[in-house]
Amino acid sequence: MASRRAAVVAVLPALVALAACESRTLEAYPHKLGGVGVVLNRDGGGFVITKVVAGGPADEAGVHAGDRLLAVNGEPSRDRTLAQIVESLRGDAGTDVLLRVGGEHGEVNVVVHRRTLEKKGAGYEAVN
Repeated sequence: MASRRAAVVAVLPALVALAACESRTLEAYPHKLGGVGVVLNRDGGGFVITKVVAGGPADEAGVHAGDRLLAVNGEPSRDRTLAQIVESLRGDAGTDVLLRVGGEHGEVNVVVHRRTLEKKGAGYEAVN
């Protein structure tokens, strides 16, 4: 009985940490959010857009997978964390965000009108 109690006590901190991690993950990926509809990966000193939600705000504004995200609202992205970039891309549906992207089309500024995105399976889709 004592060894069983010791095992439970030993595992408890890991379970608490796992629950806290899961809670942060759920907050990071809510069921609905206001945003532009892109998935990003850090690439060297900057960020690359790896996926654009079909029919979403970024797609409608002409942003493409493979484009580099150079700045958000005039702030260069290279010195920011992924969390900071995501926070600046998300916002109330109906508000605008200015993106500077670079790709096959050169570097351009694109105004993206945030919309509500809803979690569907492993990703999101635009709902309005």
